[in-house]
Amino acid sequence: MKSSLDILNSYANGFRNLVTNHEVWSSKKSIREMLCLNKERDWTFLCTSMDIVDDASMAIRSFLKFGMDGPTKYQDVGEVYLRLYGILSATYIQQQAVLKLFKLMNVAPLKSIKGKLDSLEIRELRHKLAAHSTDCYKGNMYVPIFMEVQGFHCGYYADNEITKLQQDVDLEKAIEEHCRLLIWVLDSVYEKAIQTLFKDQDEKLTEFRKKLNDLRIERNGGIILRISEKKKIVFRTIQE
Repeated sequence: MKSSLDILNSYANGFRNLVTNHEVWSSKKSIREMLCLNKERDWTFLCTSMDIVDDASMAIRSFLKFGMDGPTKYQDVGEVYLRLYGILSATYIQQQAVLKLFKLMNVAPLKSIKGKLDSLEIRELRHKLAAHSTDCYKGNMYVPIFMEVQGFHCGYYADNEITKLQQDVDLEKAIEEHCRLLIWVLDSVYEKAIQTLFKDQDEKLTEFRKKLNDLRIERNGGIILRISEKKKIVFRTIQE
């Protein structure tokens, strides 16, 4: 079974292959026109967003492999803080890049997804520790507790005029939540792109909807074993 990060990458790669595949482009229309992008530069923004999603995934994968301590054999305080601030930035910019794709493809009003992104625990932690620590974010100032920052655990103080509270975050769980939400958003982006590109092409619509369905099978915990280009074996999980 694929990890959530692997599934997120599969969606990102599927979308990239779709919009950069010259076989789906029309000789009469530019890719901007085919995707119904509003401005000429939107294609550049779309490509940049796709690159950022991929680059951020590499940073997140490293963190999930090595945690806060990193691959070094030395216990270095600076390494711990770099990786803490790094994972908070990596998840945030990946969220922003996916949000940009959502906007460029005109999937739905931004409010429909922005609220969900804002409620992510790791996004909230980014605001507290890596962006607005001393700006009284939501009435508090925040600081990580070094002895409580290790592995996939992050402890920090929320300090206001009345009291100082210690709070804790399971970063592994928070990243899983992040990946699951971005998968859901990219599913909507990919589906909208298919509908836009192949509006009057039933054969192509069917072909790419099958590819999207395969992604959804893996998203829901299934496994696909490909025997050939046209043959596959699908194992589905039983939902209680």
